[in-house]
Amino acid sequence: MFRKRRDHEKNWSVDDYPIEYICRKGAGIPWEASVKDWQEMKGTGEDREQAYLDLVKKFNAFKNEGNQLPEPLSLKRR
Repeated sequence: MFRKRRDHEKNWSVDDYPIEYICRKGAGIPWEASVKDWQEMKGTGEDREQAYLDLVKKFNAFKNEGNQLPEPLSLKRR
């Protein structure tokens, strides 16, 4: 069962989270973009930009399905 998002989560985007990039030379899909400390939220691509865009697509799909988003680290520090 999915929990409904809280109202303040509606405006969060992937850019509210710290993003880490990894380049694996010689790998089938060399670039990975992931939200730090959110192991399941990652995107892949042939270059850094494609990996970021894949991450955005997956984040938005997760959000639009009504899943609860973790609070961004930047907001936890306030």
